[in-house]
Amino acid sequence: MIETKKTKQFYSINNAVATNTTNIKRMEYNFNNSTLTNIQTSSGQKCIFTPINVTMDWDYKNISESLKNNRLSFDFTSQGYTDRVFKIADNSYTPLSLCEYLNTALNETLANGGVRSDADGSLDWLAEFNPILDKILIRYTANVAVTVSIDTYFEVGGVLYNATRWMGTTVGSSKTQTQTQQQAAANDSFTDPPISIYPSNTVDFRTIDTIRIHSNIAKRFFEITGGKLSGNNVLFELIAPASTVGSTLVWENHTPELYSQEVHSNYDNLTLELKDRNGNLIDFFDQCNFNMTFSIEREIEMPDPRERLKNLQNLNQLSSV
Repeated sequence: MIETKKTKQFYSINNAVATNTTNIKRMEYNFNNSTLTNIQTSSGQKCIFTPINVTMDWDYKNISESLKNNRLSFDFTSQGYTDRVFKIADNSYTPLSLCEYLNTALNETLANGGVRSDADGSLDWLAEFNPILDKILIRYTANVAVTVSIDTYFEVGGVLYNATRWMGTTVGSSKTQTQTQQQAAANDSFTDPPISIYPSNTVDFRTIDTIRIHSNIAKRFFEITGGKLSGNNVLFELIAPASTVGSTLVWENHTPELYSQEVHSNYDNLTLELKDRNGNLIDFFDQCNFNMTFSIEREIEMPDPRERLKNLQNLNQLSSV
């Protein structure tokens, strides 16, 4: 008969006690207590990790280089203009604040990062959010005839950028309606633009809907990658808050059997990374805090004392032969 003994320890960690951190998107912990963190390799022992609760400041840069959604490609077909990849500064934006930023940044010259020709400064750009349609429109308003469209899904140096979500386009139709002539505007606002020139979808500035907590101790998460079911180091995942940014995520584990997993290696050094569903590190602001409580439960199979005594007697008999 085998007797099972259980022990359980509780751990509380936060970003302030991490030994190495890149704000809360990446944290390393050195527990320096191998008595608790070493996993014994004897047969029959199990070590189970279970998250209990997580709290964090949900304040991240929803348009950023980390998320690869911070670039637009202005594709010109008119003579005298060359294509231009415009880079948006990493930050947390709403539709209105982004348009305010674009109306300054787009109208800088090429040399200063904008999309106005250094030789011809007449190509004025206007970005406007229509709250009724819930869509953003970017067009030039100068009295010139230039053929241009804006691509929101493209590669730069082998790196894929995808601004379709917040721009309201799709992967299959990633370019805005081609503009060939002046878009009428007055007082920094478009004058009765036809609905047909707007992107097909509404904007979505909640650019992250899933938070994946990756860790060096994770073993049981699988997904299809490159056409093959493969494991990765996702420890568990959480649904992001409904608000775009500027809130606090509070999560409590009410179904531990769904989140528990067996740990197969020593965890004296624990690494946590907070990523989106595509594997990009979430670009949190430096002032954000992270707290997590978890438990480690050990199950050790112990032989029944009577069974051990019997085995010892059998050994003594064999030794006396």
